[in-house]
Amino acid sequence: MHRTLQILILLSLLSIAAAQDSAVDHFERRVRPILNEHCIRCHGPKKQEGGLRLDSRAGALKGSDLAGAVVDPASPLESTLLKAVRHEDGLTMPPDRRLSDRQIRDITQWLKAGAPWPDSKVDEQVAPSELWKRHWAAQPIQPVEVPHNVIRGSTHPIDSFVQRRLTASGLQLSPRASARDLIRRAQYVLTGLPPSYGRVTKFEKAFENEPDTAMAELVDSLLASPHYGERWARHWLDVARYADTRGYVRLSEEPNFYYAWTYRDYVVRAFNSDMPFDQFIREQLAADLMLEGDDNTSLAALGFLTLGRRFTGNQHDIIDDRIDVVSRGLMGITVSCARCHDHKFDPIPTDDYYALYGVFASTTEPADLPYLGTSAAPTEFQGDMAEYRRRRAELQQKIDQFIPATMDALRADTSRYLEAALRGRKVFLVPLPAAKGELRQTFVERWIEYLEGTRRDPTSVFALWHRLRRLEPGQFSSQARTIVLADRGNSRVRAALEQSDLSEMTDVAEAYGQLFEQTHAKWRTLLATSSEADSLPSAEEEQLRQVLYGPDSPFAMSNREILEAYLVDAADNEAVAAAYKSFDGWLAGSGKAAARAHVIYDSRRIHEPHIFIRGNPERRGRPVRRAAPSLLGQPFASPFRIGSGRLELARAIANPSNPLTARVIVNRIWKHSFGEGLVTTTSNFGLRADPPSHPDLLNYLSRQFLENGWSIKQLQRQILLSQTWQQSSTDRPSARAKDPENRLLWRANRRRLDFESLRDCLLSAAGRLDLTLGGPPSDLTSPDNVRRTLYGRINRSALPAVLQLFDFPSPDIHAARRPQTTSPQQALYLMNSPFVQQQAAALAGRNQAPDESNTRVAARLYRLVLQREPTVSEVNQCSDALKQGLKPRELAQILMVSNEFLFVD
Repeated sequence: MHRTLQILILLSLLSIAAAQDSAVDHFERRVRPILNEHCIRCHGPKKQEGGLRLDSRAGALKGSDLAGAVVDPASPLESTLLKAVRHEDGLTMPPDRRLSDRQIRDITQWLKAGAPWPDSKVDEQVAPSELWKRHWAAQPIQPVEVPHNVIRGSTHPIDSFVQRRLTASGLQLSPRASARDLIRRAQYVLTGLPPSYGRVTKFEKAFENEPDTAMAELVDSLLASPHYGERWARHWLDVARYADTRGYVRLSEEPNFYYAWTYRDYVVRAFNSDMPFDQFIREQLAADLMLEGDDNTSLAALGFLTLGRRFTGNQHDIIDDRIDVVSRGLMGITVSCARCHDHKFDPIPTDDYYALYGVFASTTEPADLPYLGTSAAPTEFQGDMAEYRRRRAELQQKIDQFIPATMDALRADTSRYLEAALRGRKVFLVPLPAAKGELRQTFVERWIEYLEGTRRDPTSVFALWHRLRRLEPGQFSSQARTIVLADRGNSRVRAALEQSDLSEMTDVAEAYGQLFEQTHAKWRTLLATSSEADSLPSAEEEQLRQVLYGPDSPFAMSNREILEAYLVDAADNEAVAAAYKSFDGWLAGSGKAAARAHVIYDSRRIHEPHIFIRGNPERRGRPVRRAAPSLLGQPFASPFRIGSGRLELARAIANPSNPLTARVIVNRIWKHSFGEGLVTTTSNFGLRADPPSHPDLLNYLSRQFLENGWSIKQLQRQILLSQTWQQSSTDRPSARAKDPENRLLWRANRRRLDFESLRDCLLSAAGRLDLTLGGPPSDLTSPDNVRRTLYGRINRSALPAVLQLFDFPSPDIHAARRPQTTSPQQALYLMNSPFVQQQAAALAGRNQAPDESNTRVAARLYRLVLQREPTVSEVNQCSDALKQGLKPRELAQILMVSNEFLFVD
């Protein structure tokens, strides 16, 4: 019987796919920039040393005159290219210096994936900007006339568009699916949960009399179900690269997003309430800039930006991740490719990338997360307050112990930080605790941002600084004193510089630093004699004090930010970080903590972006203005003027005149309804995107979507009530010969349950599924966890093995689609997993009657698992097997892993 069970399981997993999206994305974002920067100069279209070209896959496979192919997809680790970048076997590429270890790892990863190297689908003789003007995705979403009289028995617009293409190929729609298939299909598409046997039989009766009315009532009831939002939230969380942890972080850094679940619950509520999608976009990018009244629950929407990877603190990579999720997730364009060079195919120059970089570089995340709700002062903890106060007091003791000394150390080093600010940003902005006496790079960044914010202010303490900095080095000694003597700004700054020997800007930094040190000493002396003092007596001295203590000061940080990033002693830093982590972990794990949001706010000082040449932050190029991508055209790409520009960006993306946004979300909805999108490249609508199978239909649905107020539920209702969606999935060899991939939609696609639905359905069949909505995440590996899989904790650094086994997408990056693979391990899991066996045991005992006959056991299990009566043959087979010693639990497991359970027709 075990062999029979194994055969059933293996036969039930017959779908095959090999998604290359992530490998191609890795090549475009990591490998192609390396080749462009280090290889193309000598091995490109203009010059081919040794006959080798590395600007195309064909060139790499053709190879050089001496060594032949430099890329070997069959034996990637033996590729000559890899040996050359490793400087092995006498090969050195590039010849002047070895690539970094990370770059070599990126090339190795690419080669192991088979060296995917997408070739251009566009005419390289024509500028991308000209091609974009003619591109289907760039055209305005205009009204489309619905074809008439092309299909009998249906006036549904979707059917008319689909049948027109089928007729041109000599095909027809398939007959309507059975009532049972339709209710199961609708349930899984809209809620991810199976129907009950009773609901199936009731629907079959209604469908027999009034099929159209029955379908409409079914779809409306499912759209109104609270479980609808749970199903569609999971689809969106793939787009948003949702996780409950930060990924790899510094040892002292908190690895958890303890309140990530508030974003997940926000998305569930948004889908359930049919929030207009344009509002959904605006809140996810700029909810903090849209608040009205005292209800701030929409702040949870900002998790879309903040819940990505943290790259051990590298701010450039964090910003790149945010640019990617916004551009690909919302508009279907790959802006991140322009980080190091102009986009190879689409009209996206590096200016566009750094215009968006400036938007997100002008934001900050608070260390203390805001509470969600309508109360101005919510209760932080709703459990044992004595325990809470004890733990909070322990944490506060650590805070009070280190704050004064830490801030004094930072202020005392002002001269050195100003000198470092003159040198600019470093390549690696990893805020690791520095050794004693070393500068903190993150605080250098704060000074750079602060100084940039004062550049256009003629009344600033640093107005004279900026005038002196404009001097050429050779002119500095001769002209600096003249500029200082002519200054009419802060007289104390002028006096300090007059008394200094100014030969270069570092002398200016030293003078400023000494002046701030004197100001700090005066302020401390005043506080010692008058604790109520709030300013220095002199207006000019107070202006200097504001640089050290004011609300816009580089030193204006929360206690937590100060302690976690700037403690002088590394051991103290680790101790404080451990104290925070201990308190936060206890508070969040108690289940009694008030809900908070992971948010992002505009910085007080707006970042004026510059292009990083070849993506290197140490090589700053020309300045650019913060704006939306230029391919959207005017007025969308006009420079932003409000704060960081996030709200203006959100409005540009969610504008009905934007040709991309509506098309992208309509295609995503279609993809999850049918199994494949009208455009197969769901997150790439650029010049290399696959064209839509039904362009007029995509335009029609996008137009309808806009006219219906960006309503996703109305779009889904329209799709599910079409005959196209309600077709049978039965194969037709003659149609398959003409359209083997079913791109013309001549039948429904048979689909395998994704892991979330599979696990939920196992629990549902066992009668154990907990349908409670919302709340903190649960441990998916726990045998006692019976909540919907949506609520499982997603750990970036240790993704549960079962999720990886069943094609759960990596939460590290935006997921355009999920791969769909078949492996022996999947079958072994379904056969041997304690979780599956536990549900089978619960199912076997569910609704069991005393002295139940084998016939009744079979009938009961079929109703609970497959929502139908067994056939006479099936009853006889099951009865015979039970008589021969098959246990009811084993029969239950056989049904749970059958094709009929795992697939939806």
